Amino acid sequence: MFEFWHFKSVSTEIYKVIEADYNYFLVTLSLLVASFAAYALLVALEQTWLVGTNKALKHWKILGSVVSGLGIWAMHFTGMLAFMLPIPVSFDVGLTILSVFVPMVGVYFSIRLLAKQDFSFVTVQCSALCLTIGLSSMHFIGIEAIKIEAVMYYAPLLFITYIVSAHLLATVIIYSIIKFHSVTRHVFITKIIISTVIGIALVCMHYVAMAGVVIYIYIDNTFSFYNMNDAAVAFSLDIARIVLIMVATTILFALVEKRLLKAELKIKHSAIREKDIVENMADGLLTINSSGIVESINSSGFIMFGYERDSLIGCNLQSLMKSKRFQHLSAISLDKALQSCLGQTFVAQGVKQDGSEFPIEVNFSKISLQTQDLTIFNFCRLYTLEVAD
Repeated sequence: MFEFWHFKSVSTEIYKVIEADYNYFLVTLSLLVASFAAYALLVALEQTWLVGTNKALKHWKILGSVVSGLGIWAMHFTGMLAFMLPIPVSFDVGLTILSVFVPMVGVYFSIRLLAKQDFSFVTVQCSALCLTIGLSSMHFIGIEAIKIEAVMYYAPLLFITYIVSAHLLATVIIYSIIKFHSVTRHVFITKIIISTVIGIALVCMHYVAMAGVVIYIYIDNTFSFYNMNDAAVAFSLDIARIVLIMVATTILFALVEKRLLKAELKIKHSAIREKDIVENMADGLLTINSSGIVESINSSGFIMFGYERDSLIGCNLQSLMKSKRFQHLSAISLDKALQSCLGQTFVAQGVKQDGSEFPIEVNFSKISLQTQDLTIFNFCRLYTLEVAD
């Protein structure tokens, strides 16, 4: 099935070289498809740098490798269709299908390394090597998939040139991605420019690989140049449309997730800000449930009652303040008493951890939180009263 190592020289006495031509419309289309694939790669990597959960990170690694890997293959196959020979050409279905998945694997491992945001020289070279292996394998499997009545020969010098240039171009791709990572202004324009640069690098990989292939036919064969089949052009356009749809879907997913992340971040910032406000209040602030059990308390409250941090959580309100309103009340009657105190301010005696008492002014208000059951919370705001001598 595979005859990869076509390095054995061909006798020029019985074989002659045939020259290939290119359909430049398909060459241009392959560049456009490669740029689409590069844009999808940047979108996916951008999301891996933003998401905060391992599950989302895994999803974007897979999605990015599938979409951009498929786009890279579409560039490669469009380039293969653009390669025009003066003899009939067909493709081995099994090898062609295999060549679809190879770049996805290479891109996946490259994304895994870049997602860590460790852009050291070693990481860059390892990531570039993943791309080089994945894309080179795709190119040569694709070349092996060509079915023609001829002999293919890999020119050793051009073959080595391709391997070296492929890694250099992959390194350019990785450094372009790193450059995008540091961009904070004009992100969209920068993304388009870098996608184009990466697209050019990908296309160069393909056509340098094709340049290393020499095709021979028997010297006494006669042939006439085959014109590009309209069906092949239409097929290339269909592939480009599919890639464009997948890239657009990836962009849409990224936009939705960015909005969700922004909303989540806004909620977190709001919660942190509110917590800071509560913590830095000069007055004590307790949150108690409907049974009078302390759910939370701020720093001023701890200082006021002389307790260690978190040691007040779970205490009963009746053990913290003496008031005729709350003495000898059951949990049910305490709930009713608290309800009757809403919006009112009264004076009570606070009880510190050491048992000493101090006068406090108390005000109750209420919030309702919906969890599994409806629970009533009461805010108890405490003011230490100054007692004149």
